[in-house]
Amino acid sequence: MILGDRLRVLREGKQLSLRDIQKATGLSPSGIMRVENGHAVPDFETLEKWAAALGVRMHQLFYDSDRPPDLLNLPNRLTAEDIIRANLGKMSGLFSNLH
Repeated sequence: MILGDRLRVLREGKQLSLRDIQKATGLSPSGIMRVENGHAVPDFETLEKWAAALGVRMHQLFYDSDRPPDLLNLPNRLTAEDIIRANLGKMSGLFSNLH
């Protein structure tokens, strides 16, 4: 199910109107319809407001469960420090060629 469909199903299940979502998110009714019809994707902040209006946790906008999905075991992921260190190394090589 795509996000717009999920938002519509949740809204209708909670018996909320477009106006209810408009008040919570600041989107116009036509903007809400564009999202629900899959023609637009709201930003993260708007999704937070939408989830609050629906009375659900953020993950429930994407995943049909009361608890978030389990995270995949990704043992080879780089830490933020690894990424910074790698980029600094690349930059120092670039600057050394400028002499």
